[in-house]
Amino acid sequence: MKKQITGLSIALLLLFGGCGVTPGLGESDQVIPLSQVDQTLKKRLPVMRKASFGSVRVLSVALQPGSDKKSVEAVAKFILTSYEIPEGIEGLITYQAHLKYSPENRTLTLSQLKPLSLTFGNPSLEEYVSAAARQGVSSVVASILQGLPLQVMPENFRARKVKKFSIQKENLLIDFN
Repeated sequence: MKKQITGLSIALLLLFGGCGVTPGLGESDQVIPLSQVDQTLKKRLPVMRKASFGSVRVLSVALQPGSDKKSVEAVAKFILTSYEIPEGIEGLITYQAHLKYSPENRTLTLSQLKPLSLTFGNPSLEEYVSAAARQGVSSVVASILQGLPLQVMPENFRARKVKKFSIQKENLLIDFN
């Protein structure tokens, strides 16, 4: 009887352990420190993009908790240069964003960026920012941010998509499917 129980135990261990079944039926929780995300972004910044109204150079990005539990806020510092402002004007733009995971390259990025606020740092130069630049800067910065990896997961990491996420105590908490 004891040999049958041992044999059954080994069979169950091989069946569930060997097949890669994890608790939660394929779900994975990850805790990524925001300081690690900041380091990843710093390595890829600054990024400059030209547009019809001038050029935009994104200098830094910081993530913070979003106003709702299903989003994060991404705050980007940028410099806008144009014919009217050749030396450039600094600005801050805040987006409400979601997270997206690509299983092909194991990369976590921002997605669905929605601008919340846009401010410029020099009020005396702000009058020279054209209407086209005011409208276009948010889409240019958003396209830059969506292309920046927040985190590249290890090669053995297997997930299909982000199920839910939040920022708590300087950590990005992510449930993957």
